[in-house]
Amino acid sequence: MDNRRPFHAEALAFGLLRVAEDLASSSPVVVRLPREGESLSEGELVHGGLRLVLRGGKLSLYAGEEALLAEKDFAFDPLRTYVKDKIIDREHGKSESDLTAGGLTLDDGVSYRKVISFALDPASEFFALGDHVGPLSRRGYEFVNYNTDDPSDHTENKKSLYKSFPFVLISLKGKYLGIYLDNTYRTLFDFVEEGTMNLAARKGNLDLYFAIDSDPKAVLSRFSKLLGTMPLIPRWGLGVQQTRWGYDGEKDLEAVVEGYRKADIPLSAVHLDIDYMDGYRVFTFDSRRFPDPAAFMARMKEAGVHVVTIVDPGVKVDPGYEVYDSLVGQGLVATLDGKTYVNEVWPGESVYPAFNDPACAEAWGNYVDAFLKLGVSGFWNDMNEPASFAGEFPPDVDFHGVKHEEMHNLYGYYMGKATAEAMAKAGHRPFVITRATFMGGQRYAVGWTGDNHSTFDSLRLLPAQLMNLGLSLFPFVGSDIGGFGGDCTPELLRKWAAFAVACPLFRNHSAINTKRQEPYFYDEKTVAAYRRATRLRYRLVPYLYDGFREASESGIPLIRPLFLEFPEDKEGEAVSDEFFLGESLLCCPILNPGPDVRAAYFPKGATYYPWAFGKEIEGGHFELVAGKPGEMTMFARAGSVIPLYPEGFHDLDRNPETISLRAFPGQGKAIHYVDEGDGFGYKEGRYDLLEIVNDDGKVEVSYLHRGLGAYRKAKVETSTGIYEIDLQKR
Repeated sequence: MDNRRPFHAEALAFGLLRVAEDLASSSPVVVRLPREGESLSEGELVHGGLRLVLRGGKLSLYAGEEALLAEKDFAFDPLRTYVKDKIIDREHGKSESDLTAGGLTLDDGVSYRKVISFALDPASEFFALGDHVGPLSRRGYEFVNYNTDDPSDHTENKKSLYKSFPFVLISLKGKYLGIYLDNTYRTLFDFVEEGTMNLAARKGNLDLYFAIDSDPKAVLSRFSKLLGTMPLIPRWGLGVQQTRWGYDGEKDLEAVVEGYRKADIPLSAVHLDIDYMDGYRVFTFDSRRFPDPAAFMARMKEAGVHVVTIVDPGVKVDPGYEVYDSLVGQGLVATLDGKTYVNEVWPGESVYPAFNDPACAEAWGNYVDAFLKLGVSGFWNDMNEPASFAGEFPPDVDFHGVKHEEMHNLYGYYMGKATAEAMAKAGHRPFVITRATFMGGQRYAVGWTGDNHSTFDSLRLLPAQLMNLGLSLFPFVGSDIGGFGGDCTPELLRKWAAFAVACPLFRNHSAINTKRQEPYFYDEKTVAAYRRATRLRYRLVPYLYDGFREASESGIPLIRPLFLEFPEDKEGEAVSDEFFLGESLLCCPILNPGPDVRAAYFPKGATYYPWAFGKEIEGGHFELVAGKPGEMTMFARAGSVIPLYPEGFHDLDRNPETISLRAFPGQGKAIHYVDEGDGFGYKEGRYDLLEIVNDDGKVEVSYLHRGLGAYRKAKVETSTGIYEIDLQKR
């Protein structure tokens, strides 16, 4: 498009290439990496396996002599609605003089000033782009990165959801190319036309980062240097969690804990939805429902249950309410035309903290700290797109020097940052669950997929959604088990719980005025299936924890599409309903009503064994597999050794004396990490790192680091029997 400024290119550390209109400017989410060599605006730059060519203002990308991307003139598709040379902002009913001729307006009525179009191999597949639902491959779809609170059913025709990740991983010509568009305004990624990729930004700069490798893991690791990785979460966050919109205070919640106990289903945390607050005022408790919050927290802790409280960003307009008076009095909220900006959410008229201002973040952190002192263990940030009941925020609402149109996608990111930093300052590992965030948000928060529905359609879409979030460097995410909106059937709850065994976040949540969704309200078959699912979940915690340690160091997600482990197997590249859990376990969830059976693809290049041992399966073909209610259908790669908690161990605030090791036939090795489960003692060396070598069931354990001495012995489970290893002698 003719309104773009000239590109400049630079080579950065870790094999990243950057091409931008302004190299001196970048968003706040990226880490400034060292430059390797000089920048250029015309000519060729070779770096990290890429050859970038800037000629006549056009950008081309090569791997050696092989063409990957070639910039071309944007072609207007006659089957879609565009407005050229006359830019109308239909969102607010007014012309925008700063959008010059040459921009475009798409059929969603939104104008984009900056557009770049590339020709590429028509057989290319596209992945990542966050929580947009649909197949694993994005080919044939168009996505808009604009954080959106959409309570309707989440289907593949939704262009925007709660989070924005302007990052795409492209499979083309035997390699994987990552592209990050560093622009926090509304952006567009268009893969509708085969052989063409269009990227557009409403405003701001076109600022692109590239990395390539034949191994997609290497690409993700390079971008993790630019965008950061998740920290270690508290271990209890991997346990079973329960919430509902509509709990009527502490007695109701204590009944939930008792219901789980009577059903013999383990429980690690309960979440308090908006009902706990006094008139939806954040950082308050309703005195009728919670007459003594600290005493309630203490009783929950005694029962082994952590408490997570929802905190929305909207602060009720209410003179005399301390949070409102303090934030407004200090000028720490958004403004419009020099006056405090007011919109509406659950409390009614509300103001919005400017979390990007360090003074506001510190003030917010003081309220977080006060809740931690009451005994709160984690925070659930909702409505932070930011959602609004009285219409969209005007684009020029001011967040302390940053207009809303630029801040919108960053709002949840900054709210999570303020909350996480306050928790860390108080000595707690952050456990912040967010609905909205932006690229790099994994540094501060974990997530869930928002207001899904109690349908098999919602369940079927989840594996691809979670895989694409992981490929967007956001690895810790889950869904509302059973669905948030609607009534969950017994069969749906059984199959959802079985799937959730392998999801980072295991949380059952439902909306007010729906049927109660706690498992113990269901028939005995469903209770037994839920119990089976949760028991397997707790056994897997050491393996899951190892996976998240890896994610914290390398950016490689725990839930992995098949191509992340077997990039050369193109047959399985776009499989949307299977995934690897870490590098060892192939998960084939049963996501449809009816018989517990499905066709599963086993990637070629490996041999597999059922989770409970049994007949080996050679990779490279589909096979019919059967499951059981409440059990994830899993297969281990030959030689795998999986660290597990002993059967019946559910207390994630401590370590057991015995670690179980399930060793499958073949040769393999695992590195197992264990620490105190919370706090930051691991940074001072208080952790153990074990190397576990499996030689066809004969297991040897050695310590690479021993700063904790957590385990006294290991119990090895093989296809032929069980034996013990004394770890105190190692």
